[in-house]
Amino acid sequence: MSNQSRFLRSKRLRAALWYAANGKCQKCGCDLPTNWHADHIERWAETNRTNVHEMQALCPKCHYEKTAEENKSMATGRQLSLFPQSTESIKLRHHQEQFLQICKRIQAGEKIRKVVMVVTPGANY
Repeated sequence: MSNQSRFLRSKRLRAALWYAANGKCQKCGCDLPTNWHADHIERWAETNRTNVHEMQALCPKCHYEKTAEENKSMATGRQLSLFPQSTESIKLRHHQEQFLQICKRIQAGEKIRKVVMVVTPGANY
């Protein structure tokens, strides 16, 4: 886990980002308000990096919309590509198979609001 802050606090770096964007929101093109957001182009949770070269200046409205779309994408299961297309060659335990089937249903678009899988190492079931 990184100790690097996810926020761009340096006034100098924020100014550089603002100037690189010509004072415009890099999504909708409006003039940046005083409360503009320094947005990670790729989610900080994925990279654990705060690098001005990997950021963009967004108005609050565009930043909230972008974040909501990313969260929606994760909630609908589009991020479930970590599972191989074929699990036939993998011997899954019963609870793993159940969880995989739920993930596939979410990926197919089924509205499943909450999924909790509690597994204790060494439980052997």
